[in-house]
Amino acid sequence: MEQNTFTSGPIRPISEHEIGTSMFTDYTLLSNSGHNLVYRAMSSGRWWVLKAVKADDGAYARNLQLLQREFDIMYPLNCIYVVQSVQMVDDPKVGKAILMEYVDGRTLSEFLQENPSAKMRRQVLNELLEALSYLHHKGVVHGDLKPDNVLISTNGNHTRLIDFGFADSDDY
Repeated sequence: MEQNTFTSGPIRPISEHEIGTSMFTDYTLLSNSGHNLVYRAMSSGRWWVLKAVKADDGAYARNLQLLQREFDIMYPLNCIYVVQSVQMVDDPKVGKAILMEYVDGRTLSEFLQENPSAKMRRQVLNELLEALSYLHHKGVVHGDLKPDNVLISTNGNHTRLIDFGFADSDDY
């Protein structure tokens, strides 16, 4: 299996056995914005991200459709610079959610505040451009490219593009 050396594990495939979706623990709310809640949770000794819809949102059914659409766009993507979407889960705590790999990192803005070297900034830029080139080759437009949606890993300072909630695809 191909290993992703700067994130939490393999690029693809990840089996349901590895995920252990029935046993998430240690939930931490990472984001509460718009109509989504994003959690980090532990399963099978590994951190994961669960992106769910707020239950009290007046447009809950519509927002579930948007969450499914986001998953449908993300799931076929297999680029080391794009966060991996693994599957849709129905978690007892957060409800229906996109299960994604967890990236230990900080936003692009936070990374730049650390005053990285020119060489490191070029690496991040080149990886971001590679991610965008890959997406466009696949007929996907991210739709919300901003510093908060670009993570830089703490292990190696590698770029990861996240949050495809506004993405569009030739398939839609």
